[in-house]
Amino acid sequence: MSNIFDSLWVLKYNPTSFDEVVLSPSNRDYFNSIKQAGIIPHLLFCSPPGSGKSTLAKLIPKELDVSYLYINASNERGIDTIREKVLNYAQTKSLDGKFKIIILDEMDGLTGDAQRALRDIMEEYNQNVRFILTANYKNRITKPILSRAQMFELVPPLKGCTTRIVEILKKENVVVPADQKDNLRALISSCYPDLRKSINSVHQNVRNGIFSVDKVAGNFEVAEKIHEMLRKKATATDIRKYVIDNEVDFGNDYQVLLKGLFEVVFADGGLKEDQKRQALLIIGNALYKHQFVLDFEINAYCCILELQNVL
Repeated sequence: MSNIFDSLWVLKYNPTSFDEVVLSPSNRDYFNSIKQAGIIPHLLFCSPPGSGKSTLAKLIPKELDVSYLYINASNERGIDTIREKVLNYAQTKSLDGKFKIIILDEMDGLTGDAQRALRDIMEEYNQNVRFILTANYKNRITKPILSRAQMFELVPPLKGCTTRIVEILKKENVVVPADQKDNLRALISSCYPDLRKSINSVHQNVRNGIFSVDKVAGNFEVAEKIHEMLRKKATATDIRKYVIDNEVDFGNDYQVLLKGLFEVVFADGGLKEDQKRQALLIIGNALYKHQFVLDFEINAYCCILELQNVL
């Protein structure tokens, strides 16, 4: 490999067929069956970022050989998008007489009015068009939309993610020394279930055809340090500075950080049961709020402020 920046692996190895998408066995069987049948219902894909929702959504029209309209609903989230782009496309029939597909990517970003308008279109033009919806957060989708689509949680199996990355390393003729194999597994696990992030992270640590990383800082290491600072009664200002200074170690993913903190507190044998119970409830509440807040770092910081009163 002459230069690791010649091409991005995450783009070079973007799946071009169902066979290349990392899926659970049951999901793979289902999507192979719709390929054979040549028809789909309305579909809703829910899973964390980087797990393959958008990729699979775009592959379905290709595999079924039908025309489609793609809209990033997080950018075009208002009712005008539904009334103009979506409705106009849904009203017209395809030249070949086949059904058409409308992909609304990250549709959990749509406003309430937009979702209500979408509900009516999904029902009225069901014979002419099928919708494929993707979302990071199921709870942001209205019940009428949920009831009109078959939902799939597309969390890729960890084993499948590892296999996919090993395949990429082999195709790129990258050597993984024996003493680096555990680091490779740890790096993939630290990014999971974000396969896109896993591929980018592995690519970042390849030099001259050899994979090498000194250590995987990971989510638990940062969480363990936060827990230690809380137990030692460090100031909230110092803890916040530490978190912000080390965002790169947990990929700036505060949901992952909170999950790591939950596990670290849960494993702390030195806490009284009442302390542990209160602390876990606080972190669990912060994880719930993470789905609604505008600023993830502030939400995590408020969680830490609450934990100071317990730990």
